[in-house]
Amino acid sequence: MLGNARNRFHGYITLTYTYQNHEDREMFIRAVNISDARCSDTAGASGNCQISLGGLEGTIHRKSKVPDDVFRFNTPIEIGFYTEKTLSAKRVLYPAAIAADVALIPIYLLGIGLFLYCFENLSSSTTKC
Repeated sequence: MLGNARNRFHGYITLTYTYQNHEDREMFIRAVNISDARCSDTAGASGNCQISLGGLEGTIHRKSKVPDDVFRFNTPIEIGFYTEKTLSAKRVLYPAAIAADVALIPIYLLGIGLFLYCFENLSSSTTKC
């Protein structure tokens, strides 16, 4: 029902949901979590459930010409697309990164060994790392 100024409303609404089987019906009843959901009992076949929502109140606002959530660009933005056959920095640097990793493996292993040695000998005060 609309108010005198035609910008406020109050009322109720009845929603009808058509279910296909018993599992669908039970899922709907759990989802809406409303105790007064009225569902037809059709022993597993399809049927309808109805729920009533009352005490609805609100305000009707005039639609704006430009929505507030629209972001307009004032200057053009360049967008680049890559194809499969073009070279990118990842493709060019990948072999160098693999070579660097292979060359640094001995240093990584020495660092891990030193860490484990120091970690095991922390309790003895005579060993210093």
